[in-house]
Amino acid sequence: MLGHIRSGTLDKVKEAFDKALKGGDGFSVVANNCIRSCMVQFYEACTDVVIEQTNWDTSKVREKLLRDIDGHVAIVRATKISELTSSYEVCL
Repeated sequence: MLGHIRSGTLDKVKEAFDKALKGGDGFSVVANNCIRSCMVQFYEACTDVVIEQTNWDTSKVREKLLRDIDGHVAIVRATKISELTSSYEVCL
C-alpha cells in the first residue's frame, strides 16, 4: 500500500511540476512548492493507511520517493538548461 501511495505521489509531482513550469515562475520556486505540497499529501495518505500495531516504518518509502522526485527534477533541469544553451547558441 505504501508503494502504491509513493507511486501515485510521484505521478502527481511530475504532473504538477510540468504544469507549474509553464506558469512562468522560477524553476527552484516551482520545484520547492510542488515537492512540499505533494509531500504533505504523501504524509496524509500514509497516516490513513498506517496501522499502529504493525509499526510500519514509512521512512524508507519516503526516502525513495524523495530520491525519485530529485531525479525527475534533475532531468527536467538538465533538459531546460540544454534548451536554453541551444537557443543562445543559435542567437550567437
